[in-house]
Amino acid sequence: MPDASAESLSLAAGDFFIEHGIELRLGEAVATIDREARLVRDAEGHEIHWDKLVLATGSYPFVPPIPGNDLAGCFVYRTLDDLDRIAAHAAAAKSGWLSAAGCSGWRRPTP
Repeated sequence: MPDASAESLSLAAGDFFIEHGIELRLGEAVATIDREARLVRDAEGHEIHWDKLVLATGSYPFVPPIPGNDLAGCFVYRTLDDLDRIAAHAAAAKSGWLSAAGCSGWRRPTP
């Protein structure tokens, strides 16, 4: 399998954030945002002052309500760990099925 590390998949190389004066905080829950004071309080009460603020809220994969979607060998792909599980299972598989969804909704690939 090609390199699927977080670094190889990132659109921002190496020290991009540091070089551009961007403080990247991952996995932190925001409790309040004071737009006038340009202040964010996280869930633990820490205060972070900002000049420009980008909130990336994350998401959860949509699993269509299809019978059998909870069976072994049925996966969603959102994280690198998901990709590792899919690759491990696919190594011994003879065939597979891919269903994909985007902003326009769920669709079935053409055989």
